[in-house]
Amino acid sequence: MSWLLTLQDASFKGRTFEVVSTDDSVSRDVAQYERPYVDGADTEDLGRKAREFQIQAVFYGLFYEDALNTFLAVLEEPGAGELVHPIWGSIPAAQLLSYRVHHDADTPDHATVDLAFVEHQDSDPFYSSAGGTLDDLMSAYDMASAMTETVSAWAAFVGALVGSVVGGAFGLIARVTGLGGLAGGVVGQLRGVFAGASSSASDYTQAPQAFGADVQAAVGGLSDDRTYESLDDWRGMTADADAVLQIPADLVAGDSQAVSDDPDGALPATLVLGTQDVARVETVLQVAVAADVVETAIQILAAQRDNPTMTPAEIEGIVTDTRRYIVAAIDKNRAAWGVVDARPMTEPLKSAAKKIQDLGLAVINMRPPLITRRTANASNFHLLAHIWYGDFSRAAELARLNPQIRNPNDIPAGEPLNAYAQ
Repeated sequence: MSWLLTLQDASFKGRTFEVVSTDDSVSRDVAQYERPYVDGADTEDLGRKAREFQIQAVFYGLFYEDALNTFLAVLEEPGAGELVHPIWGSIPAAQLLSYRVHHDADTPDHATVDLAFVEHQDSDPFYSSAGGTLDDLMSAYDMASAMTETVSAWAAFVGALVGSVVGGAFGLIARVTGLGGLAGGVVGQLRGVFAGASSSASDYTQAPQAFGADVQAAVGGLSDDRTYESLDDWRGMTADADAVLQIPADLVAGDSQAVSDDPDGALPATLVLGTQDVARVETVLQVAVAADVVETAIQILAAQRDNPTMTPAEIEGIVTDTRRYIVAAIDKNRAAWGVVDARPMTEPLKSAAKKIQDLGLAVINMRPPLITRRTANASNFHLLAHIWYGDFSRAAELARLNPQIRNPNDIPAGEPLNAYAQ
């Protein structure tokens, strides 16, 4: 069919324009594998690259300048939009790469605009997250299953050990006693650290499930009594978490008073404990701590969504700290139960580590990029906020991003300051 029947009115983002010429190109992404002393190359087709469109638009007539300026305003708008190609029709999403306006003295009241477009295709990021929205990320972590599986593995281990003693292996009596004493000592220490923590069993070898429940309930006090309005509260919480994780090692070393003065937290000097026994107790504690840290981090990052007060570096620090506790819990589970047997515990932990990373990135990306700006003249944060953003109330934001400034009312000219791009 001829152009008379098929040619379409060209437009971009709804703004029509006349076309002089088009030049379209398509290329494919091809990997080539060459070998010494072999002619030619093996090729692997990796798919078609984005189509590129070179279009020359024309504006002419007595009022061409108004039409041209209106069209250029559309081109200045960021983001992809629909391009109606005069030959190929609608391109649902095309990204403008560049444009060039040409005037010639021999053709007054006339201008051509050379346009370069590339086809835009939405695709999943390399590290996509389930759901994708910020709310999905906040609710998608599953530390509860990791804690449940870890406690179940602990209970099965203790039950088997106690069964061996009952079955006649009386040499294990000292080991079972030591294991129960260590578990009781850990809970006793936690009761001394966290007011209100309780013990639901006097002998955890007879009620091994109770040990996990008591540890989880006590460790939940890590995040209490803090507002987390600043990074200092987070650092205080992680310092307490590190002290709690040290409890089993301190008990085994006889340094039971290093954490608390609770009399139930002391160990008799005669207890017999194997390395694996201690590791399994530490694993239950490590997963409980990681779960509480993850929950606290999610609450902080959720608050940053609605009321951003932290810099990207501070958010990154929270995510890094949280992943550190999760990775330690994964390592403890693998060391205690073996890589294969630990998978029911480690898979939810790995998922949680990924989710908290995605959540931190999503929160950071909600804010414009952080850049460095220099003051043109002696100034203050309120004036700079007005000049840079047209909003003097963002002075507090600038002060938060620049803690190195001692006198916010006397900032010298040329001072480099951290500021959001928009």
